[in-house]
Amino acid sequence: MDMEIFGWDIDEAKEQILEFVKGRPEKKIIYFHGWDGFGASPVLNSIANELSSRKMDAPQELCFDKVLYIDCSEWKSRREMQRAIAEELKLDRGTMAMFDNQDEEDDFNGLDKDSRDVIASIATEIDRTLRDCKFMMIFLNGSDNEVDVTRFGIPQMTEFRNNKMIWTFKRRLLTIHSRSSETAAKLRYSHLFLSAALVYGEYQIREPEFCALVHGEATTIVARHQMLDMDTTMVTECCLFELSLHYNFHSITRLGWAAHSSNYWICAGIIEGNKEMEIRNALHGEIRWECDAPLLHRVLQELNPTFSVKKITKPLAVSTRCLVKDRWIWITSQEHEVDGMQDIPVRASSVFLALERPGHLQPSERSDYPPALEGQDCPAVLPSDMFKYSRSLAVLVLSYCAFSFASPPFLMCNSLRFLGLDNCKHKPSEQYCDTDAEWTFLLSLWVLEIRYTEWDEILSREKMDLMSNLKELNIEGVRSWQYINQLRKILPHLYRLRITNPRIYQAETTDADDSFMDKGKLQILDLSGNREMKVVPSRLSKASNLQVLLLDGCLGLECVIAPHTLPSSLISFSLDGYGAASHWTPAINLLPPENLRPSSTGQKDAKISRICLEGCTSLENLFLRGLPNLVELDLSGTGIKILDFTTMVMQVTCLRRLFLLGCERLVAIRWDQKSRYAIHPQLELLCIDTRAGTGYSRPSINHTKKSFRLQIHAILSDARLARSLWPAIIGCYRSKGSLVDVYFNILVTSMPIVYSSGEDVQPEATHRMLAEAKQYDDVHATAGDAPMQDFPQAPTTDLNRHVGISQGSRGLESELLGYFSARNNLALLMGRCADSLHLHDISTSANMPMNKWDYLRQCRVERCPKLDTVFPGTYGFEALETIWASDLLMACCIWSKRGSYHHYSSFGELQHLNLRACPRLRFVLPVWASSLPRLETLHIINCMDLRHVFMLDEEHPEARVTFPNLTTIHLHNLPMLRQICEAQMLMLAPALMTIKIRGCWGLRRLPSMEGRGIHMEKPTVEIEKDVWDALKWDGLEASHHPSLFVEPRHSCYYKKKSLRGSVLR
Repeated sequence: MDMEIFGWDIDEAKEQILEFVKGRPEKKIIYFHGWDGFGASPVLNSIANELSSRKMDAPQELCFDKVLYIDCSEWKSRREMQRAIAEELKLDRGTMAMFDNQDEEDDFNGLDKDSRDVIASIATEIDRTLRDCKFMMIFLNGSDNEVDVTRFGIPQMTEFRNNKMIWTFKRRLLTIHSRSSETAAKLRYSHLFLSAALVYGEYQIREPEFCALVHGEATTIVARHQMLDMDTTMVTECCLFELSLHYNFHSITRLGWAAHSSNYWICAGIIEGNKEMEIRNALHGEIRWECDAPLLHRVLQELNPTFSVKKITKPLAVSTRCLVKDRWIWITSQEHEVDGMQDIPVRASSVFLALERPGHLQPSERSDYPPALEGQDCPAVLPSDMFKYSRSLAVLVLSYCAFSFASPPFLMCNSLRFLGLDNCKHKPSEQYCDTDAEWTFLLSLWVLEIRYTEWDEILSREKMDLMSNLKELNIEGVRSWQYINQLRKILPHLYRLRITNPRIYQAETTDADDSFMDKGKLQILDLSGNREMKVVPSRLSKASNLQVLLLDGCLGLECVIAPHTLPSSLISFSLDGYGAASHWTPAINLLPPENLRPSSTGQKDAKISRICLEGCTSLENLFLRGLPNLVELDLSGTGIKILDFTTMVMQVTCLRRLFLLGCERLVAIRWDQKSRYAIHPQLELLCIDTRAGTGYSRPSINHTKKSFRLQIHAILSDARLARSLWPAIIGCYRSKGSLVDVYFNILVTSMPIVYSSGEDVQPEATHRMLAEAKQYDDVHATAGDAPMQDFPQAPTTDLNRHVGISQGSRGLESELLGYFSARNNLALLMGRCADSLHLHDISTSANMPMNKWDYLRQCRVERCPKLDTVFPGTYGFEALETIWASDLLMACCIWSKRGSYHHYSSFGELQHLNLRACPRLRFVLPVWASSLPRLETLHIINCMDLRHVFMLDEEHPEARVTFPNLTTIHLHNLPMLRQICEAQMLMLAPALMTIKIRGCWGLRRLPSMEGRGIHMEKPTVEIEKDVWDALKWDGLEASHHPSLFVEPRHSCYYKKKSLRGSVLR
């Protein structure tokens, strides 16, 4: 249902909407469109304030237990909207912490921030909080679609409840458009559509009402930035200034002067004070206009005296003169002679004069190399005394004009702070003076922008030396990057320097080392479009405060190497092979948005083969695109959090090596798995180290003679980062044929290891240093024979696909939860790909995942005091060869007896079973097959509670289990052991050669020799006499008799006699 709001006053609109709330109780969700899309937010803000301060005698319909004001004008995601609701309701800290926890989890999953959904448990809490109260929700929706608020936990607004919602579409821009019917058509959940108009037939909004609406919008902006202590009047003027820019330049798309609005605010004196830079940056993201040109023109024509608009339309030309607040003047024309150029108000602080021919294009838009200006049509000539009385002029922009470069008409404007010249030409004048004394206006300049204007004099060192207060210098289409050498020891306050798209290139010169010695305040450097530049200016690191570096379109660059070249302060870096962005003014911490970058059609031949940004510890924003020859990318030591190959690094089809060493903040790598530019087939080497506070070195990639198509060397402080490795591994072997072509050595730990500078470290050595940090000095002799203390050395050579998990591993428990087909985490990586595993020194109680272990050949587990079962409910192990476990204080078994699915070929390759110091171990693994055909050695010591090594699996009972290759049994200090296999099993070991037993006082059976060859030597036995005498035998017919063994060698050590009675006195 559509209804209209009449008038142009915010308070009147508020009262009319509240009347609808009172008089139409069945309309629960009300949408307010504002005045042609403008002014809705101050009205809704006023309603929220009114309802929050209602007194006891207010109408019952307008009394609410809670009034929620949800400002999501800067739309980020549904989750951020839910967070805003939770903050408004002041939910407890535990609930709010769930947002951070889930965001962290989604970061590791590489999930886009704008696609993050609501959290169900928090929605439940919001519903519980609001279910039994009467509430009004005021909502500024910054998305493009209507939102179903019930998904966020807001109770349904039905006819049986008294809850209400008033909302509007409100993005971080100011809109004036006549598309209310289009908006109404896409609403699905709203019950009432309210709108107002700036123009009603012959009637339309007047200057006081319009300025009041702008002031209201400014009030909502100020409310969002309370920490900056903004003045509402100042923000209002910024809005009006930006509106004037939009009105005058929106149709002249080639003029990018509107992008400088934040500079104009400061230079024109609108923004002043100690926080002017912070306020400017904040308003730059808030104040943008999007308007229907005809409607805006009709509105502005009636806004005297704030706006004075004069538009003259002729068959071949249109001229516009716009004067705002008697201080800001815009003149745009397609005529050669322009009326009103002489009539510049004395109070004018900003003048924009943009003259152009119909159909005239910016040189850079016609071709890659702009043509010379001399061949263009002659532009309009400015009167020499045009600005003679403009003593207050602070901002001056001239486009396609002619004047004397020797004596420019603004020579006497000593308050000038911003000077912009676009396609201007020299026109000799009879008045000529070239003394520095008459160029004193240069002393006041803060910003100088020269576009396709060959004015050598103003760029000379003599004139530049006068610009002692210059903060920003932009040169486009004139000088090349080597002009930097001419800026040595001048412009000490420069913080933004752009030398882009040069038309004339200088001869190659030696880059001076001290070019940036005095540029300690430089924050932004843009050298885009310098196609002939082969190297980044050396000693750029001297610009110690540099934060943004743009090299877009620098196709001649061969490499970028950061150490000793780029400063650690760098936050944003861009190199776009398709060229420079258009109509864009760089801002701190930001890179050009996608809509201002050139299209990705017509591949450019960028030569660069290596980019090394190592040591740029502050680097967060990165954009690389269209670099077909890039082979190596090194981001070591940077602050990159998510490396995204869909938005940050694109179309780098020859990338072979990627280094991310020392990237402490790295949580995810988002691979491009869909487009034709995916890098998986080409990537050969990936090195990652995310530990904090460590030195790092590139691992040696020649550690084996075998050639692998992909090698991954990773040390991860958080196990969740392993999720990002799975796509690279799978993508490699799926595209190239086999998993054996993949090598990886992945260590999950936060333990620091500092390497020597420049030292190549073998990956295996890394793991050994971690594992051997604690020596095995806890096993002491309990028998008289020294050889019984021997224990097999742990496997020291990691196999080709190795995973190690060590102390300080974060996020480990969530990654070992088991098998989830949709969750490509560390658990799946280990089960599906790893052939060696080393788990040590972890305090978590998490067991190994419930996976199918396809390729695991070597398993080493030690010093994990909380592990209960190493492998619970697992299956596979068809390739497992070695089990080596030590110091598992809580482990009851290595493999669980129940909940596991076993194949008859599981453990078919097991050769060595070595266990030590597992005091609570009851058994090792269940047996379900009739044979363990490859087991050769069984070595177990100091497992005080061990009853049996092998136990029958209830689902697959086998009465006889054969160990045809078992040659060696060492059992030491196992006082509870009764027999190696439990009583229901007959253990056959026909190849047995050596038995060493000490401290196994409860042992009653040895394996049977059934199947042993006649000519084989008898196995040797070392055992205590008491134990030997207590053994039980089945007889010779069962091949189980003492005579089948060599006469046992008894130790001289016997159990000490215990004292009877107490020794206490």
